[in-house]
Amino acid sequence: MLLLNLDLMKVASGDRKRIPCPLNPTHNCYEDELEKHIKKCNVTKIRKAFEQSAYYAKGINRGHQPSKVECQKICVKDLTSSQLAEMIERVNILYGTYVEDVAKVVYEHDCVRTEICDSQNEDLTSAFGPQAALKKELLQQASLVGQLDRLSLLTDGNCFVELGAGKGKLSHWIQKATKTCQHNSFILVERSSVRYKMDSFHKQGGDESCFQRIKIDIEDLNLGCVPGVKDANNVIVVGKHLCGGATDMGLRCATHTLVSQPATQVKANTLGGSSYLENALFDLTSNRESSTSTESKELQELTGPSRTEMTTNVVKEVHEPPAKAPKLCESKRPLQGIMIALCCHHQCTWDTYSGQEFMQTIGISPENFDLLTRLSSWATCAKTTAKSIRETTVNNSDAIMMDDPKDVSEDHNTKDLINSDYNKPLREQLSVRQREEIGRKCKRLIDTGRLHFLKSKGLRCFLREYIDESITPENVVLIALSSSNKTYI
Repeated sequence: MLLLNLDLMKVASGDRKRIPCPLNPTHNCYEDELEKHIKKCNVTKIRKAFEQSAYYAKGINRGHQPSKVECQKICVKDLTSSQLAEMIERVNILYGTYVEDVAKVVYEHDCVRTEICDSQNEDLTSAFGPQAALKKELLQQASLVGQLDRLSLLTDGNCFVELGAGKGKLSHWIQKATKTCQHNSFILVERSSVRYKMDSFHKQGGDESCFQRIKIDIEDLNLGCVPGVKDANNVIVVGKHLCGGATDMGLRCATHTLVSQPATQVKANTLGGSSYLENALFDLTSNRESSTSTESKELQELTGPSRTEMTTNVVKEVHEPPAKAPKLCESKRPLQGIMIALCCHHQCTWDTYSGQEFMQTIGISPENFDLLTRLSSWATCAKTTAKSIRETTVNNSDAIMMDDPKDVSEDHNTKDLINSDYNKPLREQLSVRQREEIGRKCKRLIDTGRLHFLKSKGLRCFLREYIDESITPENVVLIALSSSNKTYI
C-alpha cells in the first residue's frame, strides 16, 4: 500500500521518467508503463501480423553455429606486432592459393542514359553536374542493370526479388530496363520503414500492381511461400550493398527456400552434409600447390593441416541437424540468378556466414574469421583516415606525411612491412596503400567462401568489379547463374 502511494505521488509530481522504446528507439514511453506500452506498440502489431504470414519462418536463413562455445573476439589493436605479421602472411598465402582474379566489367545501361542524358551523345558521367552523390549512385545502378542484361536475365516472365530494397531504386531501374517485357513482377524486401520514394513513380505510371513490398527481416523470410513467387516462371534475387551477414542470409534465402525438396533433404543441405564437403574438397584440390618442399611446409604451417587431415577435421565438425526443420513451400521454377553488390565485410559474423565449411577446410577458425572481418575494414577505412589526417595537418609543419601510392609496391612480404622503428606497433607502421591491399585480400577471401557455398548448390558463380573504385570502394558484385543459363561469362 505504501509503495502504491509513493508511485501515485511520483506521477502527480511529474517525476516520471521517459525511456526509449526497446522495440523502436525512435519513440519513447514512461518507464513505469513499459510493459503496457510494448503490448500496444505499433511494432508489436506489425510483428504479430507478419509472424502470422505464410512466408514467415523464424531464423530460417540464419544458418548454424558449429560450436556452442562463443569465439573469442580480439581487436587488431590488442595484437602484438608478431601476431599481426603472422596473420597478414597467412592472408597473403591463402589469397594467392584460393582466390581467383576478379575481372573488371563496367556497363552503362541505356535505361539510365535515356532518363538522365539530354542526348545520346552526352556522356553519362558528365550529365549530373555538381551532384556528385547522385552521379555515383546512378553509375552503380546503370552498371548493375547492365550486368543483368548481358547475362540474359532481363526477359519475360521474371520475378525480381530485391533484398534490402530500401527505397527500391534498383528495382525501379530494372523495371525501366524491362518496359518491353511481359509478365514481370517485383518483390521488395525491407525490414525497416523507409520513404517509399520510388514507389510513387510506379503508381503514376500504372505499374503499381507488379510491385509488392514485404516488411520482414531476411533471416526470417521463407521466399518460396511469398505470393507471387510460388507462381513465377523465373526468380532472380538482387541486392545493392547488403551489409555483412545480410548477404549470407540472402544467399541462403535464395538457395534454400526456393528449392522444392523434402524437409529432411533441406536440413542436410543447410547444415553442410558430406555431399557439400566432397564438392568443396574437390574444388580445393584443383588449386595450385607450392612448387618446392620449403614453400609447401610454410603453407602447411600457416594455413593448417593437409587436405587428408582437413577432410577428417571438417567431418568431425559436422553436427547433427536440429530435430525440426522449417517447412518449405514448393516453387514452380527454380532460382535463375543472383546478383548482390557486396558491402561491409567487417559486419560479417561466424554464425551467419555461409562459407563456414570453406573456412574450416583451409584452417580458419571462428576466432581467425572474426579477425579476418576486422582486417577487411582496412580496405575502406585506411583511405578515409589518410584523407582526414591530410585535412587536419595541412598547415602544420610537423604534419604526418602519408605514403604516396606511387612509391609503395603492391608486392611485399610481411618481414618487409616491419621497419626499424621498433617503438611503434606494426599496424601503425603500415602505409595506407598496404592496409588497403590487406583489407581487399581479406574481403576476397570471405567472398570466396560464399562462392564455394553457391557452387555446392549447383550454381555457376563469380565476382566482378562492376564499377570503378573511385566511384565506390565497395565495387565488387557477386553473380550466380543457374545451370540452365548458358550465357558466356
